[in-house]
Order: sequence, then C-alpha cells, then structure tokens
Amino acid sequence: MTTPRHLTQRDRRRSGAIIAGAAALSAAAVSALVFTATNAAFSDTTDNAGNSFVAGTVTITDDDLGNAMFSVTDMVPGDTETECIEVTYTGSIVGADLSGLRLYGSSSGDLQPELDLLVERSAAGGTCAAFSADATVFNGDLGSLGTDYASGSAGLVPSAQNETVAYRFSVTLPAAAPNSVQGDTASADFTWEVTT
Repeated sequence: MTTPRHLTQRDRRRSGAIIAGAAALSAAAVSALVFTATNAAFSDTTDNAGNSFVAGTVTITDDDLGNAMFSVTDMVPGDTETECIEVTYTGSIVGADLSGLRLYGSSSGDLQPELDLLVERSAAGGTCAAFSADATVFNGDLGSLGTDYASGSAGLVPSAQNETVAYRFSVTLPAAAPNSVQGDTASADFTWEVTT
C-alpha cells in the first residue's frame, strides 16, 4: 500500500520542524554552557614590582701610602726596629658574616730565620699615634709567619664599617745571632685578609 502524497509532505514538514526545534534547543544549550563557563572565569592579580639585589663588599686598606714599613741596613746583634701600620675595614658586610682579619706573609733570604718578629694589635679603633697593645698576633722568627689565610694569625672580626686596627711590628736581630750572618739579607711582604 502506498502512502498518500499529502501525508508524505506533512511528514516531511513535521520532520523538518522537529529537526529545527532540536537544533534550536541544542544552540540554546550550547549558549547557556558558554555563558556559564565565561562567568566562571573570575580572576584577580597583585604585583610586587621593582625588586633589586646588590652584593656586599669586603674591602680593607692600610696607611702605608705604597711604602714599605721597613728599610733597615747595618743591623747588629741586639738591634730592634719597630714600625706601626693601621689597617681599616671599609666593606659593607660586618659582624657574623665575616671571618677574622688575618695577617700572613712571605719572606726570603738567609737572614729571615735569624730575625725575631713580634706583631701586636690594638683594640678596634686603635691608632699608631696612641698605640696600646690589646693582643699579640704573632711572636716567632720571620720565616715562620703563616703564608696564607688558613695559616695566618687570627685578628679581629670587623664589627663596623670604617673600623681601624693598628698593628705594631718589632723586628729584632737577637744578641746571640751567629757571626756567620754578617752581610746576610732578608725581605718580607705582609698581607691582611678578611673573608665572608
């Protein structure tokens, strides 16, 4: 049995209407979902701008003006030569972040083991003009002074910027020096170091 022509067209209209209605409902559902998703994206920010970092400094100077403390000739047994130098810490890092200011050196020459070296240190803020010994930094022959930071003689830990410490050096050719040292020479370089 064949379907009448007018029923077929009506069925087609109904199918079209149903499809159109379903499409409209789908579009509405999608729009609702998009609207809901868009409204769920609340946000906020806060900023902390302009941060900067600067490394601290560890700086020491002395008042030798580029000159050696000692330039001694014609020493005889029993002679003592004394000089003083002021060492100033000008770095920005002070206190617990620093290790002590240490003295060490290097020396050479046949006379070095015969020379006795005494190094005394003032308290912080001391000067050569009004030197007052606060501690003995080193006492021994010139050749046995430490040669690097690890073996150097311990000093004060700088506790303030622009803090000065005076060091008094006394070099003696002992009265018991043997006759064989006549004409012998020695030279020495002294270094102060402070580290973090």
